[in-house]
Amino acid sequence: MMDFKVDREKCMGCGACVEDCPTEAITMVAGAPAVAEAGERKCLGCQHCVAVCPVGAVEVCGVGAQDCLSEGELPTHAEMAALIKFRRSCRNYHRQNVAPWKIDALLDALQSSPTGCNSRAMHFSVVDDLDAMDVIRAKFIQRVLGAMNDGTLPPAMKNTLLYRPMMERGEDPLLCSAPHMIVAAPHDKAPCSAFDPVIALTTFDLMAQSLGLGTLWCEFGRMVMNQLFPEAKELLGIPKNHHLGALMLFGEPAVEYPRATRPRPFGLARISSIQDR
Repeated sequence: MMDFKVDREKCMGCGACVEDCPTEAITMVAGAPAVAEAGERKCLGCQHCVAVCPVGAVEVCGVGAQDCLSEGELPTHAEMAALIKFRRSCRNYHRQNVAPWKIDALLDALQSSPTGCNSRAMHFSVVDDLDAMDVIRAKFIQRVLGAMNDGTLPPAMKNTLLYRPMMERGEDPLLCSAPHMIVAAPHDKAPCSAFDPVIALTTFDLMAQSLGLGTLWCEFGRMVMNQLFPEAKELLGIPKNHHLGALMLFGEPAVEYPRATRPRPFGLARISSIQDR
């Protein structure tokens, strides 16, 4: 239930919440915003009305201005550009746990990640202890080697045969000996289940860079858990009716990159005008 409330003493009747509501759930009644029963059924719970109110007069879904961040400065363009350009995939980690306060900061930032239709139909599982990660790592490598030995390795994973000697020596070239990982698992019926996990872990990724941590998108890990190691869902506490959408490794990096690189440019089309024929 949206439980839309307006502090009439604060409200200026400016209509900003009405204009910004993406589903037109809010209307002006007698000079103040209001929501009829039909409007409640439209509400996405996005809280745009709370965010846009210039005087903090609106409360919805139990959240008001007093519950929201309203102070602080955004990073400058130069700071944000540096964060993005210096971001590197990390495959070399210290074998140590990340400080708990850093993990807490990452998970707090993750809660601000958007989801399609504001469904919030996502579950995250974080392996926040090196010993627990080593248990998963051992099972992971065991399953991959087993599939190599009995010829059941899926075609999409054939390139991992290059790493077979390393795994047989007890090394971990696939999960890169990372001390931690996070899995984003959307609900099977989430409206944007293909995109929500990627958006969420991109948020996590950039926040991790700001904390000096290394990260690695690990699509291979997701494939192994889905196809060769299905009981990983239970080990990771992923609820029923959810699936592994994206997986990221992270930890304190054992390598430093003193400069950004110049990657090959993507193809780009800038459309300034269209001639209708």
